[in-house]
Amino acid sequence: MQQTHSALIVLMLSMASMSEAAVLKHELTSAEVNEHEIKDSSAPVVEGNAAQAAILAQGINKGDSVQEINNKAMGTVQSVTILADGKKNLVVHFDTGVEVLQRSNDFLKITKAKHLEAANAVQVERKKFASDAERAFKAKVDAGLKLKEANATLQVLKTPQTTAGGTPIPNTTVGTAAQIAAAQANVTKQKDDLALYTDGEKKALENAKGELCDYRCIPNKHTWAEKCLWAKCDHSVCKSHCTAPAGWSASTTNTPRCEAVCSTSALGWTDKCSWKGCHGCQKGLTWDLGNCTAEVASATTCAGHCTRSTAAWADKCLWTKKCDSCSECTASGGR
Repeated sequence: MQQTHSALIVLMLSMASMSEAAVLKHELTSAEVNEHEIKDSSAPVVEGNAAQAAILAQGINKGDSVQEINNKAMGTVQSVTILADGKKNLVVHFDTGVEVLQRSNDFLKITKAKHLEAANAVQVERKKFASDAERAFKAKVDAGLKLKEANATLQVLKTPQTTAGGTPIPNTTVGTAAQIAAAQANVTKQKDDLALYTDGEKKALENAKGELCDYRCIPNKHTWAEKCLWAKCDHSVCKSHCTAPAGWSASTTNTPRCEAVCSTSALGWTDKCSWKGCHGCQKGLTWDLGNCTAEVASATTCAGHCTRSTAAWADKCLWTKKCDSCSECTASGGR
């Protein structure tokens, strides 16, 4: 336990001592979000000061990779509008998934190579933090169990001794003063460990947030066989845990499919139809009976099904966009 305790302290200290540049990079997201877009842009990749100066002289155009001057976030130009005063407005799709309309002089043009390199570096770091969160979560659960055991032991040691007939003897305890003190110290230690692991998991999750595989997928207690059916833990985002089904391609991400695992879950079809991997299943004639080709997304409000379902919010918030607007998913993160 001491080894694990020390390892987590090192983990948390390393997080706290991250350089400003590293922290900044966590405001970006994975290269895989728009790697295809970056690679397929027609602008040439060039290096060197002279070549970069030539690029800047050409101005910013559609398809270019850019970096926002103030917050250093990177993105790709979706469209360019020339205003009456000759200045340019850009619609930029940031790597975070946010799209903004902004003046061109707020951005610096960067090479595709630089854009892709930075985004890939973020993906590597975020995967590490997701693994850290998973380890901290398991250690937190273990510490919680040990705390429960320590409290039970302390309670027994503090219990009064009894006579042969079972009558409690006043001012006595089953355990000696030394045993009770040791048990109390163990309770304190387990409480400290639980707080340490809880804080470590929280920080690791904050650092991992924004990675393609939703950070909440990692500590979720369901098996990956089931989680891989959920939209936010699907194979297209949690690649290290989930395998793409036969025939899947990047151009058919949302094609309804019905994977074999869909039939093994104990949940009802009304719930399972909200899982990306079960969209194509048909087990009845109506939506409630499992006609999963029906629409499963909710545009702006918390769908009624999300509140009626008895499944845990930690699960529902990882299904389709159907529950995204529910306060349990936006405020508490479904945890």
